[in-house]
Amino acid sequence: MRIERAVVVLPVLASDLPLLDACLEQLVAAADEASAAGVPTVLAPAWAVGAGRALVELVESWQPLVALVDGVGLEPEPVPAAHGGDPERLLAAAAGAVASWLERPAATVLLTTGPQVAVGSRWITEHVHHHASGAEATTGPVRGANGPHPVRLNLALRADLLRRCGASALHGAGDRPLVHALTPSVGVLTAGQPASS
Repeated sequence: MRIERAVVVLPVLASDLPLLDACLEQLVAAADEASAAGVPTVLAPAWAVGAGRALVELVESWQPLVALVDGVGLEPEPVPAAHGGDPERLLAAAAGAVASWLERPAATVLLTTGPQVAVGSRWITEHVHHHASGAEATTGPVRGANGPHPVRLNLALRADLLRRCGASALHGAGDRPLVHALTPSVGVLTAGQPASS
């Protein structure tokens, strides 16, 4: 299976603002790595319309930096405010919106995570590798979380699966088993943790 691009959907609540800079720094590094490996990547932070000017300004401040990185784009995905306080509903709305504008969903890996998650520079590349080998959905553990974590914090699925199964694909790919990917350096961010750790 040829994977032509990756899109990372990042649902963001107003309470996530202290973690967003560090998260975006790591996602841009992972997107740069994926692009260097031949997979252009779009980062799509999503928030509820009306979530706050500070959040919008922070994401907009990343536009000039991301524009300098070949093969990486930043396309914010504001969604109706009705999905605001629930990260699951916000993710479902944003992922559905992203999947609707994709031209070749079977050749696109849609990844989801959260601002509290620290990803390694090969996070996107590792998931894409599994999809290039035929996987429709991949996930892996998030280190440092207390107890089970939501699958959406480290999930990648082909966008055509999302179109076929709807939002249920984001909660375990419906009736399809998830292939567990070995994604490096996936942990939990805290507001006081430096972005480089």
